[in-house]
Amino acid sequence: EQALEAALDDEVRHGEKEPTPTPPLPGNVRLLAKGQRQCLLYVLESALDDGFWGVNRVIVDELKSQPLPWALVLLNANRAGGYWFTGPQVLERLEGSWRPIVSSGPNYEVRAPAGVAGGQAFPSADALLPLLAQLMAGRR
Repeated sequence: EQALEAALDDEVRHGEKEPTPTPPLPGNVRLLAKGQRQCLLYVLESALDDGFWGVNRVIVDELKSQPLPWALVLLNANRAGGYWFTGPQVLERLEGSWRPIVSSGPNYEVRAPAGVAGGQAFPSADALLPLLAQLMAGRR
């Protein structure tokens, strides 16, 4: 937590106020705030060794309508790190390389390694901190 605060203090521009999103947010979306800076994280976890996630198009559309920067974090229960995708990267992949799961409504299949290509891999939670700082500073 202290490492996150230090990283954000270095990156955050003070004195700017962003509007907060309209609650309620889905259970796997988190609002992060540091001072007046805010962002949204859509977090999914895979229990499979190879990594398999279902990205929900309805949630992505809701995030897209928010005035805050957002990102997708894909975690693997069997590994310390995961993958990071900015909002624009997620939208691009929903229109391209990620395919709908036919039996799963609005969910799109993301399967490692091909589905995470182009995402930012991070080996640990500490490596995620600079990405969060950039997002909160408004750099997507």
